[in-house]
Amino acid sequence: MIIKFKDLKKLQKEKTVYTAGCFDILHQGHLNHFQIVKGNFPNHKLVVGILPDKKVKKLKGVGRPILSEKERARIVDSLKYVDYVFVCPFSEESITFQVIKKMQGDYVVVEERWRPFERDFNKIGAKFFYKKRYPYQASSKIIRKIREEGQVEKFILKITKNKKPDKKPLAIMLYGLSASGKTTVANILEKELGFVALGRLSMEGFFDIPMSVDYERALGKIRRLVTEKILANNFSIILDFCHLKPKTREIYRKICQKYNIPIILVMVICDPIDLKERLKKREETIDDYPLKFSNIKFQEKILGFDDDAVIVNTSKDLKPQIGKVLEKIAELNELIKV
Repeated sequence: MIIKFKDLKKLQKEKTVYTAGCFDILHQGHLNHFQIVKGNFPNHKLVVGILPDKKVKKLKGVGRPILSEKERARIVDSLKYVDYVFVCPFSEESITFQVIKKMQGDYVVVEERWRPFERDFNKIGAKFFYKKRYPYQASSKIIRKIREEGQVEKFILKITKNKKPDKKPLAIMLYGLSASGKTTVANILEKELGFVALGRLSMEGFFDIPMSVDYERALGKIRRLVTEKILANNFSIILDFCHLKPKTREIYRKICQKYNIPIILVMVICDPIDLKERLKKREETIDDYPLKFSNIKFQEKILGFDDDAVIVNTSKDLKPQIGKVLEKIAELNELIKV
């Protein structure tokens, strides 16, 4: 039953357990939450507070909530575990204490971070029921996934424009130290072959990924998704993401194997003097240039070497070296025909 905040006092004679949240795009995590709470308090009425639109926007950011407070209240009210639902009035601070005081609630569902406030609630006759929140079950992640999928499709349309799928597609993976000249080699190969080129800068500039601790992980996930979709559509591809770690290169090898697409590894290097000069130039021209990209010893330690890689030294004449890469591609094409 949907009730108004002012009518909570009518529940004073009921045995109640209270929980609150955004509940924007209901998912399995929400259902589990209500089921567990009701299972622990089968003889209590489950009262659910829906955070108002203004509060959700403040907590979650622009574009949220997806569903209005009235829609969210109606959906939650339809669940068999829930007895009463109301929309919380907007407040900068938590109104949980006001809610419990108003309806003289018996239990409040909280996370561990609420422990310092337990005594205050005990004084008005309420007890805490501690329940962990599972971060992998969240409306934010579902929404982000939907938006990422849309962005991925737009990005693929952009980079495959004027490109044609191949009957026998190939993949070229460039790897090497930062500033070794991978993008230069990628640009030459793209011009020579007409392959779709995926570079770090083009992807970072297109995808709206919030800077956080998980930034690299989120970007890596999108790279893999884009790569899979391009290969699934039979486009030949040049991967220019740096791929320092052998483990990362192995992930992309497996993606290519999944689609039965041959892959050529090209290790891009340059003379030490050139590398230091290029890194220095990047540090001077790029704001907040990551320190790990300037640390040559750190990169060399994790780089590794692949026996089947073609080596290209960008400090030397590139024409004959690019020729060797093209020869390897021709050899692979012959093998595919056979």
